[in-house]
Amino acid sequence: MKFSKILRLTFSLMFLITVIFCILFLTLLSGKIRDFREEAQHAKENIEVIQRARLAYDRTAGMVYAFFLEPHNVDSMRLLNALADLDSAVSVALIPEETHTVNPSSFIFRIKTAFGVLMLNPDDEYLCQEARMMANEQLRQLGLILTSRIGYELSAKGAWSNYTQYLIEELLPYVVLYLFIMSAFLILATLGNRSVLNRQLARVSAGVKCISRGDLNFRFPIARIEEEMDYVMLNFNHMATRLQKQNRQLEDKNQQLQSLTESLIESNQHKDRFLANMSHELRTPLNAVIGFAELLHERADRNDIERTKRYSKQIMDAADHLLSLISDLLELARMDAGVKSPDFTTFNLLNCIESTTTMIKPLLHKKNLSLTWHPPEIDDPSVFDLCSDRRFICQILINILNNGVKFTHQGGLTVKLTWNTTSFYIAITDTGIGIAKSDIPLVFKDFQRLDSSLSANYEGLGLGLTLSRRLAHLIGGEISLKSELGVGSTFTLTLPRYLPDTLLHKDES
Repeated sequence: MKFSKILRLTFSLMFLITVIFCILFLTLLSGKIRDFREEAQHAKENIEVIQRARLAYDRTAGMVYAFFLEPHNVDSMRLLNALADLDSAVSVALIPEETHTVNPSSFIFRIKTAFGVLMLNPDDEYLCQEARMMANEQLRQLGLILTSRIGYELSAKGAWSNYTQYLIEELLPYVVLYLFIMSAFLILATLGNRSVLNRQLARVSAGVKCISRGDLNFRFPIARIEEEMDYVMLNFNHMATRLQKQNRQLEDKNQQLQSLTESLIESNQHKDRFLANMSHELRTPLNAVIGFAELLHERADRNDIERTKRYSKQIMDAADHLLSLISDLLELARMDAGVKSPDFTTFNLLNCIESTTTMIKPLLHKKNLSLTWHPPEIDDPSVFDLCSDRRFICQILINILNNGVKFTHQGGLTVKLTWNTTSFYIAITDTGIGIAKSDIPLVFKDFQRLDSSLSANYEGLGLGLTLSRRLAHLIGGEISLKSELGVGSTFTLTLPRYLPDTLLHKDES
């Protein structure tokens, strides 16, 4: 049974028991209420009679005291009539049974006797004094009796004394029985509620243990919410749902961390392979330098100028290649260390592109390659003014052009400049060996070279494009690539026309 149902049943039964006892009390009091009402009416009438007797007493006492002071000025017949009226009023108001068997008429009789002595023996001072004393005493006692009678009728000992006694004698056992039944019922209801509450708490505790053990799929079955414990279990269901969601998020984070760890491991492996390739790339030109130097030393006594020039040229080529490799490594190290930072100035982008293409022409002539560059025809050259780092842009263009010359054997390179309201786009297209679509994501990664048969025979560490993209990021730009294997590649350098505030603030700092 539900805890709330037990509570409702408990209070309903308590209300029913209370109603039953109230009906019982009303039944027992129904007869007495009528008697008490009649007694109250009788007491009211008695009070009115006693008050009339009190008025008669006050009037008669005044005449008596006046007679004592000046007997000749008081009418004796009028005084006797007043005493007769007081006697009749007191006889009605004071019943002997209610005044401890004292007859009120005896007080009036003694007062009349004292007046008789005063009227018959006015000259006897002793008798007159005794008569006055007796009359005063009787009047005083009669006044006290009337006063006490009025107080009795008006006090709680009067009309309502029987009601109080009835309550004590008749109703007290029923009141005690009611309190006993209610106490026993409350004790039993408390024990029942405790038993039900303990079962529900045990159910909640078992569910919480399941959740704490990691069973986040556990839910309390709740058909409908009927009581507070249902709300508690519903809140635990919500908590389990949130924990399950957070657990999934943690699992996703762990998978991301695992993926990142695998990526770091793979990067480390690429770095190891890079170091192996680098040792080969460095060792080859260095061995060439050492070998040709030894040949020159051995043939120092011979006068073979042509062979000496050829050996010297090979030494210079090997040294240049070695210097290029070491420069790339140093550039990458400086960028990783955060030492290399851009220097933003305003310059004309057309001039930068023209100077770069001019620098690359000797390499093109060596391989009989063409270069197509047609500057945009526009009246206002200030349109191409750009706030950026000229050195970075030139180095990026040189790296891309060198890369194109290296992998192109016939045809040539094309440089094209386009723009819109927000950016400049420098596209460099070659007719070289191209790159497979599956290898395009690897082109800009650190310490990686493509292992295809087409590119495996070319010298270099594969750092040129990596350095170029990093330089582009430092000035707010981006490098994208479109390529087709055996057809050629197009590298596009995107430069913002207006430098972002973040880069400006960074440069100022």
